[in-house]
Amino acid sequence: MCFSLVVLAALTACSSSDTATSVPATPLCKVATECDDGNACTTDLCDKSSGCAHTAKDCDDGDACTKDSCAPDTGCKHKALVCDDGVECTTDKCDPNSGCKVAIDNTACDDGDTCTTDKCDKAAGCTHTDKDCNDNDACTSDACAAATGCTHAAKDCDDGIACTLDKCDLVAGCKNTASPGSCDDGLSCTVDKCDPTSGCKSTPDAAACDDGNKCTADVCDKVASCVHDPVSCSDGDPCTDDKCIKASGCVSAKADCDDSVECTADICDKSGICQHNLTFGAKCGTGGTCDAAGKCGQCAPKCDTGSCNDGCGGFCPGSCNDGNACTDSDACNSGKCQGAQLNCDDANACTTDSCDQASGCKHANNASAGCNDGNPCTGNENCSSGPRTPYFGKFTAIVDVLAMRKIGLVPGGY
Repeated sequence: MCFSLVVLAALTACSSSDTATSVPATPLCKVATECDDGNACTTDLCDKSSGCAHTAKDCDDGDACTKDSCAPDTGCKHKALVCDDGVECTTDKCDPNSGCKVAIDNTACDDGDTCTTDKCDKAAGCTHTDKDCNDNDACTSDACAAATGCTHAAKDCDDGIACTLDKCDLVAGCKNTASPGSCDDGLSCTVDKCDPTSGCKSTPDAAACDDGNKCTADVCDKVASCVHDPVSCSDGDPCTDDKCIKASGCVSAKADCDDSVECTADICDKSGICQHNLTFGAKCGTGGTCDAAGKCGQCAPKCDTGSCNDGCGGFCPGSCNDGNACTDSDACNSGKCQGAQLNCDDANACTTDSCDQASGCKHANNASAGCNDGNPCTGNENCSSGPRTPYFGKFTAIVDVLAMRKIGLVPGGY
């Protein structure tokens, strides 16, 4: 009965803890074999004075790389610790004195790209961040090539404009500033400047060419510099005298056609030539009259005689008689009586028309002339000295021409 209680106590102590604890001795044992509790996790002893004692075994092997435990049937166990953290870029190992240790291995993260910084993170594993190739120099173009890494090529600040100074500032970068005097075209009348975006510009300044002469047009020519062309003062009027005064410019004065002759009307014609037309019959002097010679005389002209002359050497207007029976509508023209030629055509094919200056129109019969009386009932028409005879079949008759005209057989005329 006493032995069973000791065994039970030993089993309970071993299963509850791997740590060695003292179990109260049970008296009445003679040898240690009598105290065997069947538990591999206890050390059984017999104290003759106090009885059996069962001390829990200490399974600690002093190796931090094992996990120590005890099984009642087999005794102490030492299972190796697993130190793998599942991160590919760490080296996991165990130190017998301190246990698992994790070492970071950045080389395990090398992706072969020199433009990335490869690191191992205990939690995330390999990381690859782009390298910062900025060298903080505004005069370089920073880039990265996978094979060679960061590159810093010097910037080309040449803007291709000849009149700018091209340089690079470490902070601001390229600067292209106009170069003074670089755009001088050698012309005194141009304003020359450099545009940093488009290059040299030369602006003509006509004011720089002013020669103070109002009779010249002052122009700045991009090739010949100042040009002073004469100003044309012509106003297009041939009857003006156009000229230019250096101080004031163009002036135009009407042509002076006055011939100081009282009996002429002085005008300037379209060709710019002065005309002096006689003012015959005009009043002049003291109670005088302009005569045909352009002089102021006392002759009183008369134009009521039917003549084309006024008796004072002048001409009269109006109708007149030139004494020619072959003209009509006679009228005075510059002192001469002239008429329009009279039309003596009597529209008769059988007459020869003429005009005699003494007696006027004449119409002589022409028997040899051909004619047509316009009558389809007649034939073999001919002119005769007397009335014409129409042809009626085999019969002929002399009919009064006037009667034939009345009935429409003769179109008219004799």
